[in-house]
Amino acid sequence: MGPLDAMALIMAILNVTPDSFSGDGIASATDAAKRALALEAEGADILDIGGESTRPGSLPVDEDEEMRRVVPAVRAIRDAGVLIPISIDTRHASVADACLSIGGVSIINDVSGFGSDARMAAVVRDHGAECVLMHGYDAHMAGGGSGSPEDGPDAVDRFMRDVLDSLKAMAESAMAAGIDRERIILDPGFGFGKEVWENMALLDHLDEVVALGHPVLVGLSRKRFVGAVSGVMGVKQRDDASAHLAAIAVAKGASIIRVHDVGATRKALASPA
Repeated sequence: MGPLDAMALIMAILNVTPDSFSGDGIASATDAAKRALALEAEGADILDIGGESTRPGSLPVDEDEEMRRVVPAVRAIRDAGVLIPISIDTRHASVADACLSIGGVSIINDVSGFGSDARMAAVVRDHGAECVLMHGYDAHMAGGGSGSPEDGPDAVDRFMRDVLDSLKAMAESAMAAGIDRERIILDPGFGFGKEVWENMALLDHLDEVVALGHPVLVGLSRKRFVGAVSGVMGVKQRDDASAHLAAIAVAKGASIIRVHDVGATRKALASPA
C-alpha cells in the first residue's frame, strides 16, 4: 500500500492558496516546488497539496481556479525531483482526476468525506488511489460546534458516537463504491465544527477511532483549539503545542500526522514519552 505500510508518518501541508488560515500560502508553482524540496529535506513522509482554504468564513473555490493552482504545482514539484508521495487536498473530482493522471499522486484527501462531489469515489476507485475521509466539514463551514460540556454527563459519549458513526458510514459508502478497505484512511476532523472540549475529548478517545480498523490521520497543527488549550495566541507560535498533541495522538494509534512544522513534529515523535 505504499507509504501507509509504516506508522506515524508525517504529512506536510503545502497550501497553494492566497488565504491559508496559518498564513503560509504559496502563490507560484516554482515556489511550491522549492517549499516541497525543503519539506522533504526536513523529513516529511507525505506532501499534502491544497488549493482551497477551509478556514472558517472562507469562500469556496471554483474548480477551474483550483485546477490552475494545484496542477502546475504538482508538475513543478515532480519536475524538481521530489520523491515522497503526494496527497491532494480537494473536494472536487475533476481536480483529483487531473492530479492523479499526472503520476506521483497517490492519495486524495477529501475533507467533505466524498460529500461535496458524487464523482469523487469513482475517481479514487478507478485510479486505485488511497483516500482520506474527514468528519465535521459541514459543521465547520457553517461556523459552529456541537455545544458545551454542560449539555449533560453523557455529552462526551454522544459526541464520540456521532463521530464514530459518521466515519463508519463514510468508510462503508466508499467500500460500497468499490474502494478497497485498506485504501481508506479516516480523519476525525480536529478543529472542524468542534468546540474546544470536543477536540480534547476526541484526543482522549482517539483509540476508539483507531478501533474502526482503518489508518487514522490526525490534523492538529496550529488549530484554534491548540491555541486555546496552550494559551498561545499567535498561529505560527503554536507549533510546539501542536507537536506535543501530535505525540499524544500517535501514542493512541494515529498513523499519519498532518502538520505545518515538520521539524518540531519529528522531534516530538522521537522524544521518549
